[in-house]
Amino acid sequence: MNIGFTGTRQGMTEAQFEQVSNFLKNFISDSFTTLHHGQCIGSDCEAAEVAYELGFTIIAHPGYLPKNPSWKGSRGSFDKNHTTFPEKPFLVRDQDIVDASEILIA
Repeated sequence: MNIGFTGTRQGMTEAQFEQVSNFLKNFISDSFTTLHHGQCIGSDCEAAEVAYELGFTIIAHPGYLPKNPSWKGSRGSFDKNHTTFPEKPFLVRDQDIVDASEILIA
């Protein structure tokens, strides 16, 4: 089953990181085995790293803002994705993550 994640480009606070880590640890044993994320710098890559270390399959949905091409390079540094979809506008990519997920962490 699939968990989706979206978060801030500034990254998670220590408390948020701990909560997300514990949440993912609890769900890896309940047949949730895939994490979908937006491949953005900050929280997306932090969550993907935790999920990867726990054994999740990682699927990236990179995005960009057509009216602000400078954001196209805002992809995060996480490079261990099992699958990376082509870039899409942020709102379209966000909907793809929601559609692919039974649970969403935001």
